[in-house]
Amino acid sequence: MIRGCNGRCFVEDDHGRYTKTESACPCTLRVRCPNAAVCNADPVPRWRSGYCYQCTTALSCTKIVQMGVGPCPVCLSTSTALCRVPSGCSHGVCVECFRQMYLGPKLPTGSGTDYADAVVAWFEDRPVNWEKLMCPLCRSTPDPVKRLNRMVEGSMCSPTEITSISNLPSRIMAVNLIKQVPAAR
Repeated sequence: MIRGCNGRCFVEDDHGRYTKTESACPCTLRVRCPNAAVCNADPVPRWRSGYCYQCTTALSCTKIVQMGVGPCPVCLSTSTALCRVPSGCSHGVCVECFRQMYLGPKLPTGSGTDYADAVVAWFEDRPVNWEKLMCPLCRSTPDPVKRLNRMVEGSMCSPTEITSISNLPSRIMAVNLIKQVPAAR
């Protein structure tokens, strides 16, 4: 059995021990986010499955549905590939508008003061509809309870990673969604 990887693979021997291979990780051990065509996420080790950090944080693990070709109602470009907006309605926008409105810039990674500065910069340039995922046409928004459930169930991150201080944008999104959930009566 093979487990991966950070550029190297681990191979299980007959005694259940894993050792590093000398060769680079074969691409077959890598999987991509279901939204990779739009979010451009890098492949991850196969033992990580689900949505990338960007789609977990910005879209709450919502599958981006390609709708075909048509005019974009936001930028007014014609004959462009459309993606259904994540609000739950049936409207669509072009890939570029989708990226700008819902995904935004790549999430920062790291630790220390450089990471903190990168998180602040990300929030200053975050997507317009990051918190609500509102449709630009009909203003519908998805249910926060469903978003939170999808975020926990569909991410390649564990629930503790989603709310970890080392993944501040995901943690902030989870806290915002929890605040929107009506109190149980």
